[in-house]
Amino acid sequence: MLMLRAMPRRSQNFLLQFIVSLTATAAAGSVDQAEVHFSEALRFDDVCSAGSASGFSDFGCSTSFRQLFTVPWRGVRDKERQDQPLSHQPPQFVKEDLELQAHRARQELLEELPELADLSECIVPNNSTEPPFSDEDVKHIRSLLGLNLDTLGSGLTIASPDHFSGPGGDYVFSWARDSALVASALLKTAPSVDKVNPLLLDYVKSVEKMQDTPDPNFGVDILVEPKFTVPDGKPYAGKWCRPQDDGPGLRAKVLSEFGHRMILRGNRTFVKDHLLTGSNDVKSGGAIARDLDWIVAHWREQSCDLWEEIRSDDFFWNRYTMRAGLHAGAKLAEELDMPKVAQTYLQAKAEIEETLMSHFSGTYVFETEDRRKDAAVIEAFNVGDLGDGLFAPLSKEVLGTVITLNELFCRTFAINRKDGKAGIPGILYGRYDGDSYHGGNAWVLTSAALAQLIYRQASAAADAGEIDSQIYALLQLAFGIQPGLSGRELGDALVSVGDGVLLRIRHHVEDDNLHMAEQIDRESGFATSAKDLSWNYANILLAMSARQRFFTGDSLR
Repeated sequence: MLMLRAMPRRSQNFLLQFIVSLTATAAAGSVDQAEVHFSEALRFDDVCSAGSASGFSDFGCSTSFRQLFTVPWRGVRDKERQDQPLSHQPPQFVKEDLELQAHRARQELLEELPELADLSECIVPNNSTEPPFSDEDVKHIRSLLGLNLDTLGSGLTIASPDHFSGPGGDYVFSWARDSALVASALLKTAPSVDKVNPLLLDYVKSVEKMQDTPDPNFGVDILVEPKFTVPDGKPYAGKWCRPQDDGPGLRAKVLSEFGHRMILRGNRTFVKDHLLTGSNDVKSGGAIARDLDWIVAHWREQSCDLWEEIRSDDFFWNRYTMRAGLHAGAKLAEELDMPKVAQTYLQAKAEIEETLMSHFSGTYVFETEDRRKDAAVIEAFNVGDLGDGLFAPLSKEVLGTVITLNELFCRTFAINRKDGKAGIPGILYGRYDGDSYHGGNAWVLTSAALAQLIYRQASAAADAGEIDSQIYALLQLAFGIQPGLSGRELGDALVSVGDGVLLRIRHHVEDDNLHMAEQIDRESGFATSAKDLSWNYANILLAMSARQRFFTGDSLR
């Protein structure tokens, strides 16, 4: 049997695209859609005929595989070879014939590519109708996160209260990235703004203090320092991966969103005094301006990745979230009647946008050339989405990425296969392909990010009504969605999938009263590494908020 990873990359991409097209034909149940299958069959015949030049020499293009895909249109193909006019209209197959073709093709694919068969064993359906976390559970998770906020009255959020339980050492620091993401989660998921307003005001103060602090690390701007000591808020002076360029965009995004809320509550003066003054002579333009002006000048420069391990000048996570920060800042500037400021940020946003689609391989979105399969992009899809269609929840780019990472973590994590055999729904994600930190385990925060993304896909499906046939085929490959669903019914099916992911997380943390360590061991399923990670709790709250939004049209607020 040929393994997918043994095939040339061109072959992998072509096969996936072809099967998506074939499945889409059957899912559509329409003869009109069969032309997609027809044209792909001709392409497949060309690829096989090209032999080793196509990259399929090892695959062999077996007779059964070729006949399955191409025989129905052989007569038409023969006419084309005789240079006769070709209408590109396929034979009039009935729906049952198309479904049989799709079924046979997918079965043949599973036999040829065993990893995909393993995927079906790994991700089992969720049969529960109850939410993965009750309202009381959500309150408890929020309280666990609260223990990591405003540490020692400093206004700083610590990553974890754990000093030395894993190879990463002490986690009692305030990471710029984690703090911004937690602040954003508080703003988006709190029962009311009043509940978190004091915490967000403290966050503003901590950002202002940080921005005015001299950096002891030679050649590093304080704005891109990764972490700070608690409670004094000074930049960590030890050896670490610097700079980390995602901090400015993440901070600017949440501060801009908070500024908008403050204006709605009649606190426009606070926003102009602290966040966006409109003049570099007044507090250097404000906390938001200092971060966004840095992005405008430096977004092309080299940085460390989300996991603080490698360097590149083209991380998808950094670029996509910078874009979101610039967009939020521009909107706030427009709200404050600062058109020139807004235009500066929008211009930089447009420049970054031009680079983003280069991260799409044709099958999935990769983080960077040196680390392609990385769940950082799943987090990015949630944090950076602007609702403008670029990497939208139901786009082929996003769904192809989910399919790719499902296969990766199903194949490499024994705990996913064990859970699947035990009937526990969902899947656990790790960080990236080849991760070795602390054994390269599953991570709660990336798994919860997947759940949030699926809930957002559910809302998008319900809002869209009818789904494009190729997108539907991708949903089937990603989640095993049944054929023929649309609108709310399809949304309900996707909510069930998202629930499955959170239920698998819950299965591994409920014995410890929902305390969530950074990682879940890839073999045993036991919690490991830093305890009570703030980012875990933030992403669980965001996922549950996205779930709530599907049912009510609004978040938990």
